[in-house]
Amino acid sequence: QLQPDNHHTTAAPSRLVAQYTVDANGFLVVAPDPMTPFAESIMEQHQRIVVDREEANVCWIDWVAAGRLTQGERWQPTQFASRTEF
Repeated sequence: QLQPDNHHTTAAPSRLVAQYTVDANGFLVVAPDPMTPFAESIMEQHQRIVVDREEANVCWIDWVAAGRLTQGERWQPTQFASRTEF
């Protein structure tokens, strides 16, 4: 379970929680835009993918950008946690 570290800020974290189910003979494609955590942000992501064992297919892309580079931010979030379960 993802737990926020609230020692640095009193701001609530941004959260993404998703569950996907791929049935037999199914095909799932997940290719979102990259997440871009900005300076001093708190981001939590938890994704769960349940895949049928019979001929189900998954194409999964999960990426994170370094920050808002045009504003001089590069890997400056206060906290970032990501968990993906298959």
